[in-house]
Amino acid sequence: MLVARGSDRAVRAWQWLALTLLCIVSMWVFREANWQKERYKRHPEKPIWGRPPVLVGGRLLASGFWGIGRKINYTGEIGVYICFALTTGLVSPCLLAAARAHRAARPAGARDDKKCAAKYGDAWKAYCERTRFRIVPFVY
Repeated sequence: MLVARGSDRAVRAWQWLALTLLCIVSMWVFREANWQKERYKRHPEKPIWGRPPVLVGGRLLASGFWGIGRKINYTGEIGVYICFALTTGLVSPCLLAAARAHRAARPAGARDDKKCAAKYGDAWKAYCERTRFRIVPFVY
C-alpha cells in the first residue's frame, strides 16, 4: 500500500491502524471539548464526566477537558491535521502541528489571553492558575 501517488514508501497495516486510532481520538477530543462547553451553556446543571460543572469566577468552565487545558480543543484539531498530513504523504506533519501551536502561543494566543483577561478580569487569572496548560496537557 502506498501513501501518495508517486511515493515508493509502503505503509504497513499497523501504521494505518495507528493513524486511524490517532484520528479517532483526536476528533473525539476536539468534538467532546466543544460539546462540553456547548452542553454547559444549554444545561448548566448537567454533570460533566459524572461530576457537577466547576466554574471559575462564576463564568469560566473548568470541568472535563476545560479543566485540563485552556485551548484543549486545539489539541484534537492538531491531531486531526497530523492525520490528514500523514495520509497525503507529508513526511513531516510536525510543521502543521507547530504552526497551530504557534498560533495559540503567539501572537494570536497572547492576543486571545489579553482579550480574555480584559473580559473576565481576576477570574481569568484564577482560571489560568487552575488550568496551567494551554494546548498539550502536561507539556504546554
